[in-house]
Amino acid sequence: MNTVVEVELESELLVQKMHEVFMSDRPVVGLELNSVFALLAPANLLGMKALDESKQRLPGKFYGLGFFDVNAIQEVLKEDALPNVFKAIHDQLHVIFRLPVKPIYFDSPIVSDGFLQIFLGDQTVKKVITRIINQIPIDDMSYLPPAELQGALITSMNVSGSKSITSYSEAYNFCAANNVPILIQTDLLNSKVGMGSYTIVKNDGTHSTIVREGFNVNEVKMKLNI
Repeated sequence: MNTVVEVELESELLVQKMHEVFMSDRPVVGLELNSVFALLAPANLLGMKALDESKQRLPGKFYGLGFFDVNAIQEVLKEDALPNVFKAIHDQLHVIFRLPVKPIYFDSPIVSDGFLQIFLGDQTVKKVITRIINQIPIDDMSYLPPAELQGALITSMNVSGSKSITSYSEAYNFCAANNVPILIQTDLLNSKVGMGSYTIVKNDGTHSTIVREGFNVNEVKMKLNI
């Protein structure tokens, strides 16, 4: 079992530890979200490698992009996919989208069959993730395309296809067993929005379908008219 440093989001230690991890050859951290624990890494090749080494991933699994410059999204996604995204952002909906990108981005390592997976949440979740993303040393990394979005790679902490990790003790044990050096405590689980993974919605530009039912699937269906 590896040593895991537990850091509170508002701790003065956070900036120092984030800098150390994101400048290392294993730039991945564990993160407490509002319904599940996740892994977060820079959106570059080293970040992808760190995620691959930290959890088993089933074939065809996406690398999710967590939070980005909303003004840039129109440059990346096909126009038909935008209305649902902007509605989800407006409603602060907790959802993961798989969305069609413009052909220029098809060769990106984080685009699969022409689709990019993005992770959305409410303002509280966005603030937490943005605080962590801001610790990524931009001068020392090369964003994967679409670089315009400049987010971070984010995925659920559990092994692909297995039960979501929703308790702190499970998250700590996962990090220790899989060489994830830091576990960030945010107190978001106490928000009581629900427990479990986010609902995944695929929009092909014409209609939306539920790929995975998450803790709030009924809310997602209602608000996105699925």
